[in-house]
Amino acid sequence: MRANSLHGLLVCALCLAASTLSNAAPRALLVGIGDYTLRDADLPGIDLDIQNMRELTALMGFKPEQVRVLMDREATLARVSAELRTWLREGVTAEDPVLLYFSGHGTRIPDVDGDEPDAADEVLLMHDAAWIPAGGGRAASMRNVLVDDELAKILAAIPSRKVLVLIDACNSGTATRNVTFTTRSLGVAEGVRKFVTYEGMPEGGGGLLERNATGASTPPNYVAISAAEDTQYAIATFQGGVFTLGVHKAIREAAAAGRQLTAAGLRDEAAAYIKSKLEPRLVHNPVTSGSPTLVSAPLPLPATPLQQGGGPTWTALVDIARRGKSLPLAAGKNAYVIGEEIELQIDVPADGYLNLITVDAADQTTVLFPNRYQTENQVKAGKLVIPGAAMPFTLPAVEPTGPTLVVALLSPNKVNALDLGIEGRDSSGGMQEIFTALSPSATRAIGVAAREPGFMAAQLVIPIAPLSGAATR
Repeated sequence: MRANSLHGLLVCALCLAASTLSNAAPRALLVGIGDYTLRDADLPGIDLDIQNMRELTALMGFKPEQVRVLMDREATLARVSAELRTWLREGVTAEDPVLLYFSGHGTRIPDVDGDEPDAADEVLLMHDAAWIPAGGGRAASMRNVLVDDELAKILAAIPSRKVLVLIDACNSGTATRNVTFTTRSLGVAEGVRKFVTYEGMPEGGGGLLERNATGASTPPNYVAISAAEDTQYAIATFQGGVFTLGVHKAIREAAAAGRQLTAAGLRDEAAAYIKSKLEPRLVHNPVTSGSPTLVSAPLPLPATPLQQGGGPTWTALVDIARRGKSLPLAAGKNAYVIGEEIELQIDVPADGYLNLITVDAADQTTVLFPNRYQTENQVKAGKLVIPGAAMPFTLPAVEPTGPTLVVALLSPNKVNALDLGIEGRDSSGGMQEIFTALSPSATRAIGVAAREPGFMAAQLVIPIAPLSGAATR
């Protein structure tokens, strides 16, 4: 737990940041495309990427009205180009943070203006991307794509000197679309390369924004982090893009700790996440480009420390719990100190499937029940104590201190939050930790269950105090 003096300094710093931004016009544009007009080009999990990025924009200090989202059919080339030239530019000053995020397919097309040494332009595919036929079943190029040259010009025209670009796509790949995971470290069995190939595609070998930052007369006003190196491919899964999952984890942890990240630090933490989740043959390394100064400077986006609860996941689970009929839930004590064993009591009114989830003061989720030692969560009607005397696990109060939300969800149909988790698994995909964290798709899946007749839920908040504190009985 931080000292009071340090806490005071953080509060003052946040107040100064808030006052500085009060008259500013921060802007964020999130583009996610999983639904393509191209045949067999659809991608899974893009909606989760956008969900995760919405959450991150809130943590970064963007207000809802400062964020625009273009999803699937909305994300045509004309619409995206218009928003890039207006929304991300108009009313923005040099000191306003600007965020551009893209999740979807990339590819290469023949260079038409002769500025590329490899005769290929790297592009991002919009929803309405289409082939330009060359005859004989071949494609000469593609239309309705955002070309690297054009994107570089658009970024340069934004008045802000604090532009962050996150690209969850790639400009290289193979003819094989799907990849299979030999482990379930991500909670899924397969993924899809975020790259479209076609016969007649130029070889290429450069990144989307790398060359455009080299040899410029003025330093770029942006820092870009792309999901993969030139010879690698980004991967989409039903849990979301692996790169975006890594970015999400890094920024959430920074926000929880009240610390800033540099772009280089965000790149490295996302890379470490990808490496921990994918087998070596599938690992892709994020790369930075743009302004060398911005690469090594703290990200120009204020992260709000999450130390007193009420974060995005907390809010989402409270909303879900409110949809259910009341379920009696109580704790053995009104408050606990670190190390004490928590006991939860539930009056189960009908047979069903029970999930117990906590969200701590830093908005980190943990699935308490089921878990590694008790993977089945079907329960019978009656009084239930967790952990009961016959259950082979305990629930110790752990860091961080502060309020901890406990949510109990009882569904008549099978919903197992352990199956929705992506953490706590070893290299073979088996559960390694006793407890696991929720995956990005978990709240969506649980939200669907909340619409079922007979769904019941309860919530309570348990204060967690440091060892020197006193728990109230």
